[in-house]
Amino acid sequence: GQVLNSGPLNAFFEMRRREDSYELWTHDYIFGLAEYLLERIKTMDSEQPLSTTIVDVGSGDGRLCYFLRRAMGITLQRLSSASKQITVRATKRAKKQRVQKEQVMPTIIATDDGSWKAPLYPNPHIKVERLSSVEAIAKYRPEENERLIVLCSWMPPDLDFTSDWRPAAEEYVL
Repeated sequence: GQVLNSGPLNAFFEMRRREDSYELWTHDYIFGLAEYLLERIKTMDSEQPLSTTIVDVGSGDGRLCYFLRRAMGITLQRLSSASKQITVRATKRAKKQRVQKEQVMPTIIATDDGSWKAPLYPNPHIKVERLSSVEAIAKYRPEENERLIVLCSWMPPDLDFTSDWRPAAEEYVL
């Protein structure tokens, strides 16, 4: 498809001439999504700290999860180093009271049932589990002290899978 007034983007897809060009993940999008998810998890943890799993259903070749994992790692590292630079002069007693829990990296899992036949590229860092969205939610259904966030970038037209996720997922992002 053509995107009006976006010559370089059209040129990129025209040069590729491949059937697997579904998305173009930008730095701003990936880091924006990473920061959104980390902030949501932090907010949810302030109410009740839980271990978080993010499952991307219909993830195709898994690149979104790969990039998201890297962006979250960089963001958490940046936040951690910034908090270490703050020096506070206090008594030992005050220091003990100021213990702040560091945010933990969520588990990020890519799943796809393979129905769109998206090509999988040989990359040891990208793993996609062959599961439908229902199977993925059943496998990663949260237990006590856990939460589930579902990502879905490519829900097929005229289908709504969200009713399958609502009982298990604390949040889902389309």
